[in-house]
Amino acid sequence: MKMRVLLLSMLLTVFLTPGMPRAQTAADADFNGNGTVDLADFILFAQAYNTTQARYDLTGDGTVNLSDFLAFARVYGQKVGQEEIQSQVSLPTGSTLKVEDLKIVTPVTSISPDASGSGRTPTTTVSKPQVLLVENARGNPVLLSYVMPAGAVAGKPASGILSKLAVGNTVEVNTTTTAISLVMMNPLLAGSSSEQRAQIVQKVTEHADFSGLVSQIESRLKSNPDEVLNGTGTETMYETATGILVDVLDAGAPAGKDVRTDDSDDPWLADGSGNYLVFVNPNYIYYGTGISSLGGSSYLATKLLMTRSAFFEWRWPPIKFYDESLDSLEVADGDYTILMTKGEAYPFSRITDLSDPVG
Repeated sequence: MKMRVLLLSMLLTVFLTPGMPRAQTAADADFNGNGTVDLADFILFAQAYNTTQARYDLTGDGTVNLSDFLAFARVYGQKVGQEEIQSQVSLPTGSTLKVEDLKIVTPVTSISPDASGSGRTPTTTVSKPQVLLVENARGNPVLLSYVMPAGAVAGKPASGILSKLAVGNTVEVNTTTTAISLVMMNPLLAGSSSEQRAQIVQKVTEHADFSGLVSQIESRLKSNPDEVLNGTGTETMYETATGILVDVLDAGAPAGKDVRTDDSDDPWLADGSGNYLVFVNPNYIYYGTGISSLGGSSYLATKLLMTRSAFFEWRWPPIKFYDESLDSLEVADGDYTILMTKGEAYPFSRITDLSDPVG
């Protein structure tokens, strides 16, 4: 990894000719959303190098590779364009918080809304969805809004929820938009377009559990205004948000190429110590694994490979990425046949004859 970072660092000084690949705008390469393509973005890019993470695949060829680095290098050091968001912060009846004591936070700056909850805040150009954050006096998040590019909601009803999130309109910040944000911040949507996300938002608000998620947020605002989205007691809230999105995607909502059941990076065997086989699962799906002696007719051992962990932690911030899932299994010296099949429900325990496709 150190050699990779060093190599990419050296390449940043290479003169790039006009014909080389490029990101369309600096916003494409501003991975941390601070308004400038800088060293922090480069570190994120280097960590994703040679993977299939769509967020860093600037050229769209399916892999984060040299062409993406050249695209990144062309906009390195550039500032992202800015625009202003007109927002309206609303607290539920019974909350002890006062809107004038809150801060509206964007990647560019923070402001205090007026007594009516209105505020106009500079932010990076909204070319893709971004989260608008409202903090209390302690600096903890209390409300969120999921700001959408105007083009992504074009043609949608003016009275609908999407129009209340669109830049160019007054963006609402309340318990409903907070619930939407908690669902939509899930990394399962990393490869989804703005238009796809707009459709998903609509289906999220129609989910049977959505009103319950809103109620949970309202309850936290009233009972624990210092730690609405963080601290103890938020586990059920994040579990609900995750469950809503999974249901919506399972029902066929459009999503990007990262949301798939046939990941291109298959599990593999890594070097293990002693008699241990080490299985590496880089994907967000389970794999059933069966081991038999070479040419054998039954399984000597079966194992479920856990998914890569890159979902919600039950605290704020709700997302944290981890490395691949590692599982090990002890075997004696010998030659073996190893079968890996996608899905946690694969009935290995019932298979006794490898030649029997039914099991």
